Amino acid sequence: MIVGAPESSLGGPRAGAVLAWRGGALGGDPWMIAVGDVRAATRFGQSLDATSATAGAWLVVGAPHADRHGPATGAAFRWRVAR
Repeated sequence: MIVGAPESSLGGPRAGAVLAWRGGALGGDPWMIAVGDVRAATRFGQSLDATSATAGAWLVVGAPHADRHGPATGAAFRWRVAR
């Protein structure tokens, strides 16, 4: 299970975070925690998309207030997750 928390302050004020649990259950500690830019309120995790394939899975996370290409232009980040 993957949960986006764009208002999270784990990394910085409203930087946002994404938490993932293996097996689809919300019990116990997350298997993975990713946080947005600790210097800005990027709202990392506001949008999520995950795909699954035989070779692995992809996770795409949106951060609409990221400043990577100019003020609040937004960004998308992707990870390949091995099976």
